[in-house]
Amino acid sequence: MALLNKLGEIVKSAAEKTEELTKTLGEKAESALEIQRLNSQVNKERSKISDTHKKSVRSCGLNLKQAKKYLKNSRNTVLLSVKL
Repeated sequence: MALLNKLGEIVKSAAEKTEELTKTLGEKAESALEIQRLNSQVNKERSKISDTHKKSVRSCGLNLKQAKKYLKNSRNTVLLSVKL
C-alpha cells in the first residue's frame, strides 16, 4: 500500500510539473508572438520614415553632389566678401 501511495505522489507531482511547464511554455510563446508583432510594426514605421525621407530629398531637388557644390560655392562667396 505504501508503494502505491508513493507512486501516486510521484505521478501527481509529475502531472503538476508538466502543467507548470506547459503554462510557462505557453506564456513564452505568447511573448514571442507579441515581440514579433511589435518588430513588424517597427519595421513598417521604419519603412514609412525611409520613404518620407526619400520623397523629401527628391522634392528638395538637390542631390548630394549638388549640395556639396552649393556649399563649396557658398563658402567661397563668404570668403570673398570677407576679403573685400
